[in-house]
Amino acid sequence: MEETLIRAGCITIYPSERRAEVSGREIKLTPKEYDVLLYLAQNSGKVVTHRSLLQAVWGEYASEQDEYLRVLINRLRRKIEPSPRHPRYIVTEPWVGYRFNPDNK
Repeated sequence: MEETLIRAGCITIYPSERRAEVSGREIKLTPKEYDVLLYLAQNSGKVVTHRSLLQAVWGEYASEQDEYLRVLINRLRRKIEPSPRHPRYIVTEPWVGYRFNPDNK
């Protein structure tokens, strides 16, 4: 059976192996960073609210930890974005959440 990969620009995610590559180079992600990246990529192009992201990754009762999520997103951006200060893949939707833009090259 062939694995279903998730590709977004220069990012490739291998769900069955729990790993990701940027421009063909494997990046080291913590388990939570990987889970956030995978969830956002699975919902490409859609706005993912802070609450839904927190609940999907940390569980049903984790919906009030916005600050921790912000820190994790910043760490993840440093690992996947060409310019973390001007993100192309993980874009902030102010006061709502994040959007994963899959078509950036």
